[in-house]
This record gives sequence, structure tokens and C-alpha cells, in this order.
Amino acid sequence: MAINDTTRPQRPHIRIPVISFYESDFQGIDNNLHDPVVIFVIVEKFIIGKVLVDQGSSVDILPHSTFRKMQLTEVSLHPYNGDLVGFSGGLVNIRGSMWMRTTFDSPPKAKMINVQYLVIDFPNPYHMTLGQPSLNNLGAIISTPQMVLKFPISETEVGVLHAD
Repeated sequence: MAINDTTRPQRPHIRIPVISFYESDFQGIDNNLHDPVVIFVIVEKFIIGKVLVDQGSSVDILPHSTFRKMQLTEVSLHPYNGDLVGFSGGLVNIRGSMWMRTTFDSPPKAKMINVQYLVIDFPNPYHMTLGQPSLNNLGAIISTPQMVLKFPISETEVGVLHAD
């Protein structure tokens, strides 16, 4: 058995602003509640509410019911050959995947990223779930006590989305 020394490739130095949370970030939040962070986003031209921010999800999810309400067609889906395991441990039927422009917040503090959504057939109380891929791409930092999501917009500006 041998262990080899490996070096990690250097990442480009990216300047991001300091992201902090303050007392003013509490906006009518009841500290006794333990609600999930639920926000709104703009996907392509659609304003989507009831979007669950799920830091534990390894994928970004678009339920088929929301897909239909957006009047998208099955032809626009790309095949997806992976498996998705639901909360109960069972496999979830994946209809396909789709890349869509997703905008967080509204101008002038908006940030747009491309997100690959898995379109699934599974009962879901949320219209969409944002998981680790989109949250990492966005550079999001979430504070669950304040129910707020913050993300860098530029080297000096921070976008803020409060839970609905």
C-alpha cells in the first residue's frame, strides 16, 4: 500500500464581499418556528413562488406539475440516466433534465445563473427545490434563524432574499 502526495489545482482568486447577518435581517420571523427557507425566483420568464432552499439536496428539482404550469413541452427535456432517491428511500421517476436561466432577487441586486433541473414525477408541496448545485453556483449563504439567503453579486455587493 502506498500513499502518494497529490497537489490540488489552484483555483483562481475570486474576490467576494463579506457576507454577514444582522439583527435587521429578522423580518417578522417568529423564533419559535422552525420553518424551511422558502423563496421566490424567476425561471426564464416565470415568477416561481414556494421554492424550497434545501442545502441537503444533491440536485435541483422541478416537479412535473410545475413544468406543466410553465407550459413547457416534453420535447424540451434531455434524457437523464441517473437515479434519484426520495425522502422515503424509494426511487423517484425522473422524466428528464432541463437547463434554465434562473434569476435571484430583482434588479439592480439580481443575479442570474443557469440551473439544471431534474423534472420529476413525485408529489411535492413546493413548486421547485433548489439544492447544492444551484446554491453553490450562486455562492449562497443561508441563515435559517433569520430565514434569509445572501449571495455575492459583485466584489462589493451582496444580494438578499428573505423567506416568503
